[in-house]
Amino acid sequence: MSKHDDGLFSWPNAPGPAAAGSGIRPFRLGDYGLLDLAAPTCLQAVQRALLWEWSTSPAGVIVRVPVEASLEDGVLGSITAVAAALVRMWPGTPIGLISDSSDVRDLVTHHPHGHHLVVASALPDVWDGLWSRGGKANVMVELPPTRQAPRTARDVVARACSDWHLDGLATPAARLTGDLVSRSIHQGASDIHFTVSRYESRVRLLARDDVPSTAKDELRTIRAISGLRLTTRARSGLDEVGEFAFDGHHVRWAVADAHAA
Repeated sequence: MSKHDDGLFSWPNAPGPAAAGSGIRPFRLGDYGLLDLAAPTCLQAVQRALLWEWSTSPAGVIVRVPVEASLEDGVLGSITAVAAALVRMWPGTPIGLISDSSDVRDLVTHHPHGHHLVVASALPDVWDGLWSRGGKANVMVELPPTRQAPRTARDVVARACSDWHLDGLATPAARLTGDLVSRSIHQGASDIHFTVSRYESRVRLLARDDVPSTAKDELRTIRAISGLRLTTRARSGLDEVGEFAFDGHHVRWAVADAHAA
């Protein structure tokens, strides 16, 4: 999809009802995720929506804060912190914020981590910023939950690293890919949605399976996001690893850097 396709520079009308009680209206624009904070919105709901879009929208995520939206005290700063943490972990999926309110834009811009986000009053300006920042290469495959799936995913990653001239990452990334996909097979019961993406010298590996999550998974996810503990340091040149589970999905990811391998 070209960034100048007709209709991209006006915020789309809601295609359906907002998620029950969340105050968030999600949209899809090609490989971009759009979140409209259309009603009084709590921090946890926005965090969960941001994390989900970050994992499923490889081109970028755009958040709109309307003038009429009512946010709890401190929510905007916390949203900024969470969004910036996601961008720091994986710059290949940039995050932008749109608001007609200069007060909202100023609060985000002057936040200690606000420089990680693209902030503007209109979609075209945020769009241009995301277009220039984001990753440009993604390979997505659907894998049946069989014993062959880890090998197939490893082969996909090895070929992608070779095509992207990141041969030094092929072996460690393929090894970790096998672990991510194997865990999806053992803990899930659906097809596995696997994506490998490139940003400069880094690749992100992401495996998602659709299974019912438990109340324990839900609580762990909320606490992890609230504390910004979305990742742990890994070995063998792997920069970031993490996982979360909510709303019937498990997502596991890892980011590897060729300069650290």
